[in-house]
Amino acid sequence: MSGPEAFLDETPGEVRGVVVRDGRFERLIIHRDSDVAEHRLGARSVGRVVAVDGGLKGAFVDLGAGEPFGFIGLRKADRVAVGDRLEVEVAAEPREDKGPTLRLVGPGEGTPRLLTAGPTAAEWLARLASGAAPVTGAKAIRAAMEAEEEALAPGALFKHLGVRLAVERTRALVAVDIDHAAAPGRGGRPAPA
Repeated sequence: MSGPEAFLDETPGEVRGVVVRDGRFERLIIHRDSDVAEHRLGARSVGRVVAVDGGLKGAFVDLGAGEPFGFIGLRKADRVAVGDRLEVEVAAEPREDKGPTLRLVGPGEGTPRLLTAGPTAAEWLARLASGAAPVTGAKAIRAAMEAEEEALAPGALFKHLGVRLAVERTRALVAVDIDHAAAPGRGGRPAPA
């Protein structure tokens, strides 16, 4: 088992960071100049609750950046109402037309605003691959392109585990399909065409 490798590709308008562990892509971080700072992973903000949805067991929170609003899942003990101010942290960045997923830090004060920006791609690499100096240049560009292609692929084959995994994001959910791959003494399910 080898230590993590880090790659940092900084191009005009976009920075991509990649963490590789044991020859496999573990993380792909993409920051674009057009990203909304309040929606970046790890960003802390004061937000105002704009809607509470009992069916979803959560609330929509205005972070001061306009729509899409962030969403925070609530536990039974959490009591929030429209208009409440909360301090929140982005736990998952937005995708498609959905806002970021938030984590409750505590009560907030004042108008919705960014308190602390999320870590940069280089800072994430330092956290996720501590001790590994990021590789830059052509190797970083190649690693970022390969990691992006793998992330966009509909599935992956893990022969050493005898499993074929397909993950598909839709507007409503993330679907995960696990099939047995061919292994000695056992036939697998044919791969989708």
